[in-house]
Amino acid sequence: MTNSLSDQWPNLGDQGRLSVMPVCRRKGQRHGHPLSDVAAVASGQEDHPSMAVNDWLPVATTALGGLIAAGGGWLAQWASSRNSDKRIREERRHSAYGAFIAASKELPVLAREANVADTEEERRWLDEVITLARAITRTCVDVTLAGPLSAAEAADAVQRKAWQIVSTLDPRMGADDEDFDAVLNEYRSRCNQFDAVALATLHTTD
Repeated sequence: MTNSLSDQWPNLGDQGRLSVMPVCRRKGQRHGHPLSDVAAVASGQEDHPSMAVNDWLPVATTALGGLIAAGGGWLAQWASSRNSDKRIREERRHSAYGAFIAASKELPVLAREANVADTEEERRWLDEVITLARAITRTCVDVTLAGPLSAAEAADAVQRKAWQIVSTLDPRMGADDEDFDAVLNEYRSRCNQFDAVALATLHTTD
């Protein structure tokens, strides 16, 4: 039967047995004990190279720069789109306001001709006044679509007064007892109010 280690080397003693333990510990470190590996990683003594904090700085800086560049590109695109929408809105308002003003300014001239015309010419002048009042109503719709609300309301007041002028000239509408000059002056006042609103709107930068 095999004897124990102390039996084989009887003179080894305690000092000899203790001298074997450092060798066992060194072997444990070399072959890798689980606790020894965890301690090595925690202390930064792991054999495999790891990326330090300073090594991440260039990567983070590059990523941040990419985000800033992407955000700047989106902001430029948004600003360009906003300017384009604003330019289209301004052009639409210029066109609508101009057509409405042109039609509304012509009405008083034709209305006066119809008011003083004799019986033979009265019908012809009245037809032209009605045609122009329809044009005012049509361009009033364009103003309403172009906005804003203040311009739409001012244009509606003008076109309503235009049809009141027609009613004073056309006996078929039963309003020939109205004072033509008073209605015409009210119409001109409404036209001036619209002009003021239109100018204020076109000079507003929103």
